[in-house]
Parts: sequence; structure tokens; C-alpha cells
Amino acid sequence: MDRPSRSATVEHYKAAMLLSGAGDALGYKNQLWEYNESGPAIHQGLWAGVNAARQAHSMPPVSLSRTESYIGVLIDDLVSRGVTEPYRMFTSRAEFRTTLRPDNADLRLTPKGYELGCVSSSRYQEATRVQNSLQEAMTALQALTLSTNSCREKLPDIRVSETKSTVLTGMELLQYKELSFEMLASVFPERLSPYLEFSQRLKIEAVYKPHCDINKKEIERIQREENMFLPPDIDYFSLPVSLSNEAREILDRVRPTTLGAATRLEGITPAAVVNLYNYVHFAKKKGVNGQQKMNRSK
Repeated sequence: MDRPSRSATVEHYKAAMLLSGAGDALGYKNQLWEYNESGPAIHQGLWAGVNAARQAHSMPPVSLSRTESYIGVLIDDLVSRGVTEPYRMFTSRAEFRTTLRPDNADLRLTPKGYELGCVSSSRYQEATRVQNSLQEAMTALQALTLSTNSCREKLPDIRVSETKSTVLTGMELLQYKELSFEMLASVFPERLSPYLEFSQRLKIEAVYKPHCDINKKEIERIQREENMFLPPDIDYFSLPVSLSNEAREILDRVRPTTLGAATRLEGITPAAVVNLYNYVHFAKKKGVNGQQKMNRSK
């Protein structure tokens, strides 16, 4: 189906949602139902229903961004890229997939749900309490510092690398798989024991933090380098980078001239763009030798 007939709020199908069912209508229109891909269809139907209700109350439509949820990723892909085959929701389609996790879904989506009238006041208040407490706990962990010598003394089970900086924060310490939040709180009870109910969540936040930071920097770098030139004679099938066969075929067929053009191709994931950027950037630094390695073998 053509892109102009869709919008990020899925407004075009509101009548279809109400008359023939969310999943069936959007699934048929976006080629999802044929392959039993009911999940994406239901998600679009949910959001179309939300905006249908808002229109009935003379309220403006709303949309979810790609940074907020996988529904936002799904709808944005369909709106901006279109579909030529049944759409499947893979985590690799999301730029910020390290932050779109099940453990933080309540913090990401409860405020939006409350704003839309889909979440009760008591649930919203609980989510707000959890968010504030987690923020306080992470601030306390970041403020807690230990020298590597103190770590070995107070936390003998943790194998602190000799190459680590001389001072580690509580968040950095929690990145060690051997250390749980409960263990750290037992060493610093006055500072950390108030947050024991969030032990697992704090451990997850600490483990993912470096990945989230790297992911964010990669996306920002690619956005700045959108006009990076892609040589027309790259042999995508032999590039020594992590690209799926589907991505290689698409890039070889379309041959985008810039990195920005590659990001907008259907079937090209953010991870593929990052890997392509890193390779081309490295090859440019290598100069002529790097360029020759990218050239199609004769």
C-alpha cells in the first residue's frame, strides 16, 4: 500500500477499525495477516482506536516516537518506508533497542497511557513513585565511589581488573556479574538499603548503561554524517562487516549514494547502517588502500 495513505497516528483506518476490527483491517491493509503476523496488526489497531476515541472527543491525535516503544518503531517504519512484503517486528529495527526493554516499559509508557486516559490514577502514581525512587537510587550509586584497593578489600568476590581506573562508582561496580545490588547494599547499608526493592532493576540499569551510552553516540554520529558519500562501486556482498544477506541484496540493488539514503531503505536496520558507516569511515581514513578494498573485484 502507498505511503501517502498512512499517517503516524494511523488515522486513515479509524473507520475500518471501528467497523471491521483493528487486527483484521490493518493486518489486511499492511500485508501482515497473511503470514500470521497478528502482533503488528493488533498494535496498529490499538493506536488507531486510541486516536479514534480522541477524535470523538474533539481531541488532537497523538503518536508514539521510535524512542518510546516498538509500536512507535513499527508505525514509523510503515509510514516512512512502506511495505513490499509482510512486516515483521524485529528488535534490530529499533535504533534505541537497548532502552526499549520489558523491565522499563512501565516507566516509558505509563505516563503516556495516563495522559490518554488508558491508565488509572493509582497505577500512574505507583509508576511515578518507582521512577523517582530509581532515579534517587542511581544518583546514590553514581555518587558512591571506591578505589580499586578498597574494592578488593570490601568486595573480595569481585575480580576488579588491573586496567580499570583507580576509582569506580557504584553503577560501574554493579556491571560485574558476580556483584548483586543486595551484596553492595550490605557493604553500604545506610546509603543503599532504602532501595532494596529495586535490586533487580538497578542491576539491569547498570549492566545496560554502557551499551545505551554507546548506542546513543552511534545514532547521533550517523545523524551528523547523513551526507557521507557511499562509493558507487562497493561490493556489498564481500564487505567484511556484519550485514544480513537481505541488507546486502538491498544495498547492492539500490546502491544508495549517501548514508542518509541508506537509512531510509526498507529492510535496512539501524544496526546495518552503523556497521556500514564504521566500515566506510575506516576505509576513508585508510585512503587509497582502503578504497581499493571496497572496490568490486573484477
